[in-house]
This record gives sequence, C-alpha cells and structure tokens, in this order.
Amino acid sequence: MGDETRRAADGRWVFDGVSYPTRSEMCRTRRERYVASLNARLNFTQADRAVDVSKCIGKVWRNEHTRATGRNEKPSVDWYRSPVNKPTKLHNATSTRPNAF
Repeated sequence: MGDETRRAADGRWVFDGVSYPTRSEMCRTRRERYVASLNARLNFTQADRAVDVSKCIGKVWRNEHTRATGRNEKPSVDWYRSPVNKPTKLHNATSTRPNAF
C-alpha cells in the first residue's frame, strides 16, 4: 500500500498514475473504482487492495459511518436492501392459527 496514492512534488494528488488538483477529487475517483471493483465480483479485501485503502476505510465506504469530526459518509451502495418485499405482520384477529388456550 502507499505506492499508488501519493502527493506529487507540485502539490497535486496522484492516484494510479493520474494527477488530481484536489484530494477530494482523488478520493471520489478511488471510491468509484472501489464500487466498480465490487461490481466486478471482487470480495471486500480484494477491492480494498485494488484502490489502495485499508479494510477499515473500505468498511466505512460500504456502510454509513459518522467520523469523529462529525462528517457523515453515506454508503456508496445500498448493500443490505432486500430485493424482495418483506411480508407485513398479520394482526392477531386475522390470524388463521388456532388459539392455544
């Protein structure tokens, strides 16, 4: 880690051989590449290594976390949303189960 991301001598941020004027643009590109790696069926650790971030930062990008500074990072992708509608709970009066009394 550390070889792909660095600050160039002229003060620009470099990620994967591309120079960015600000750190936020570089980080946005890294997050997009991270999501693309996950969509390409890489596991979390492989995607972390592909964009040169720690597993902790990868988890922050996958899940919504509030940082110590108060900055709230939204998840990149809605990972845990179920594609199937969840059934609603039946009311006791409409239940077909016989009473146990």
